[in-house]
Amino acid sequence: MELKPHSERRRLILAAAASTALLAAICAGVALIPRLLQTATRVMARATPPRRSAEAESYLNRGYAKQARGDLPGAIADYDAALAIEPRCKEALYSRGTARQAQGSLAAAIADYDAVLVLDPRYEEALNGRGTAKHVAGDLAGAIADYDAALVLDPRDKEALYNRGCAKQAADDLLGAMADYDASLAIDPLHRNALQNRGIVKQDRGDLEGAISDYDAALRVDPCFKDALIRRGTAKEAAGNLAGALADYEAALAIDPRCTLALVSRGWSRQVTGEIVGAFADYEAALAIDPRCKEALNNRGLAKQAQGDFAGAFADYQAALTVAPRYTLALVNRGWARQVMGDLQGAFADYEAALAIEPRYALALANRGWARQGMGDFPGALADYQAALAIDPRCAAALNSRGTLKQAQGDVAGALADYDAALAIEPRYKEALNSRGTAKQAAGDLAEALADYDAALAIDPRFKIALRNRGLLKQDQGDPAGAIADYRAALALDPRYKEALVSRGWAKWTLGDAAGAIADYGAALAIDPRHQDALKNRGYAKQSAGDPAGAIADFTAALAADPRDAWTLNSRGSAKQALGDLVGAIADYDAALALDPRDADALYNRGTAKHDRHDLAWAIADYNAALKVDPRYRDALVRRGTAKQEAGNLAGAIADYDAALALDPVDPDTLGNRGAVRLKLGDAFAAATDLERALAIAPPDWPDRELAERDLARAHAVTRRR
Repeated sequence: MELKPHSERRRLILAAAASTALLAAICAGVALIPRLLQTATRVMARATPPRRSAEAESYLNRGYAKQARGDLPGAIADYDAALAIEPRCKEALYSRGTARQAQGSLAAAIADYDAVLVLDPRYEEALNGRGTAKHVAGDLAGAIADYDAALVLDPRDKEALYNRGCAKQAADDLLGAMADYDASLAIDPLHRNALQNRGIVKQDRGDLEGAISDYDAALRVDPCFKDALIRRGTAKEAAGNLAGALADYEAALAIDPRCTLALVSRGWSRQVTGEIVGAFADYEAALAIDPRCKEALNNRGLAKQAQGDFAGAFADYQAALTVAPRYTLALVNRGWARQVMGDLQGAFADYEAALAIEPRYALALANRGWARQGMGDFPGALADYQAALAIDPRCAAALNSRGTLKQAQGDVAGALADYDAALAIEPRYKEALNSRGTAKQAAGDLAEALADYDAALAIDPRFKIALRNRGLLKQDQGDPAGAIADYRAALALDPRYKEALVSRGWAKWTLGDAAGAIADYGAALAIDPRHQDALKNRGYAKQSAGDPAGAIADFTAALAADPRDAWTLNSRGSAKQALGDLVGAIADYDAALALDPRDADALYNRGTAKHDRHDLAWAIADYNAALKVDPRYRDALVRRGTAKQEAGNLAGAIADYDAALALDPVDPDTLGNRGAVRLKLGDAFAAATDLERALAIAPPDWPDRELAERDLARAHAVTRRR
């Protein structure tokens, strides 16, 4: 019996899927051009209105100077003074709006821009300023409307084009954003921010080569543009160029050693390459600079999660959400930690919270689908995967998870198609490689499955799930020693990896090490006392080792959690039968067959119990039923032959022995039985042939050797007389 709990494998698939999405998420904010001071400078260049008083003009200019130095409160005070003298001074209202916006007082800034536009609806800078304030406040439609109005006044306003592109990008209108960045760059090919943001759009659309080209162009304009270095690093990383990504993060840190985003990005790159110590060092360095750096907290959580410390990961996600309660990535990751720790309801709540903030968050939909799948809501899970892919057809996590659902429902071909699609998007997606390996293994393509597990482990040699699955494949190939080596490697990474303990126990049992198998099952049960496979397999091992009482205890414990498990009922019946409790055994077989009337093993076992009670007719009826389900069930043929032999139907017995020997011509027991029946029928020559062959192939300690030798002597005596 080989028990392969796919659920453990799939859980880890999505954990890493959530991690993969981090690269885009940590860089998801689209930079707005720092145009507040630029527009103030443009205001100063305007001709001074002839009716403005010298005192108001003095306050206005002093405000400009203070704002240029970063003294926003001082600048606002001077603009207030100018407005006290000239309440309709558009320049003072506009400049005060820019200063308030720089302070984060968006509503007050918008009020100032509104006042300017009441006085002068064609005041282009106020339209642009109000658009940026609305954008930051989350009013993307209002921002785009203001930029549209500014572009009506000046279709070649590169800043309005650029800012409108930012707003469209934030609204997921990537094609519209691309068109605006293109138009802005047609006016000013050296606009570094437009180059960078166009690169981000290309990266979001999967055009990594085009994105890197735009980041390169932005860096030619400004070699110290650290944001473009970081962005280029993420694109290189997504393209599999980890060395190039690290070089870009290093360059950004050479420009600004205290850049937390560069530290977090370098940490993630180190984490992807397995340099966990370096990754932790980078996250700690970022948090030393900014203890409230949500990205560092989130990534440190992912690093802890990769090491199996889900409680520590959960704490870091909690800390990130304390800093930023609407941080959707941390919500999704906290949900994942909860899911792995068995709290499906809590996980579902976190995914729901993330989707309430960001309804089009494809990864949150994919993970919510995984939680639903774990709770048995397969239609709901499929709906979530489909919704995620409708938003982002390149959501590899959703493709991978949909594949696991198809595989669980028996659609291996459909599962393989989804895994292939996920890997076409992310060729280094180790979880999809692992999943595809399981599907190929299920389809019997063991060589290709092994190649997928090997590829996943080449990406991450510490990928314990792939190690265990490769071990299972080696067991399927008849290499239990190789399987044990893989299980041992997985357990070196996580000594509490109960599934690897259970699998290693089974491999040890197949090698005849019943004591080692029982020890591994016991270790798994020390971690999870209700682990069904460990209980059932330990019971099986105990029974094989001659401890039917211990086996019954384990099977009974397993049935306490799942009373409708036909396999365990049948196994417990077999253990009871070994102890001579035929009534109890038959009751268990009856219960198993009530759940699955076509269970050939339970039918056969019940037949043997009835046979042991000398209920030959009923025994033969059960053997008949087992053979109807499986006509090649050799043991049932042999036992039916013995029952017929005992009932005096010697011809029927011979027919069953003939059928059994057609399946296994070298079984000494069946040869001995047929020889004995042939001797009774008077066919001494045929009997002697069977008995001689049985004695030749049987082991020295064959229990029936003495009986066969006596029968052979009788057969020889008959043939000599003839």
